[in-house]
Amino acid sequence: MELWFLPDDSAGVARIKQMISSAEKTLKIAMFTFTRQDFAQAIIQAAKRGVKTEVVIDHQSAKGASAKVVALLQKAGVSVSLSQGSALLHHKFLYIDGKVLENGSANWTKAAFTQNDDCFLILHELNDSQKQQMEKLWKVIKAESAPAA
Repeated sequence: MELWFLPDDSAGVARIKQMISSAEKTLKIAMFTFTRQDFAQAIIQAAKRGVKTEVVIDHQSAKGASAKVVALLQKAGVSVSLSQGSALLHHKFLYIDGKVLENGSANWTKAAFTQNDDCFLILHELNDSQKQQMEKLWKVIKAESAPAA
């Protein structure tokens, strides 16, 4: 396990980008607010390498603060969905290859990594029960979402 505190751990941005670039098979990302174009570019590069990449963003955020990243990802052919449930999609996680989870309080925004008191955890080699829980959660998130228009 890794524990990162923001903004104190200034290498947090590089660590997230390194994690995205380490994906071999799948990236599943659920994010409330996503404005970091550098993270979007890393996701696009992973998709170009053949990594099956899916991003789900809160529908209100996707129409506002996250709109530019949604458009950038869509233009590059990345699968982007918007939550459709009555509740906020407030998750902030990156699930890699069905075995590594990055999760925490930080949205993927500049402020989260440079100004806000935020944190994230990286859990390596999830056990079978944890993997089942993540797959179950992802199915719910996808069922409550629709492709971005």
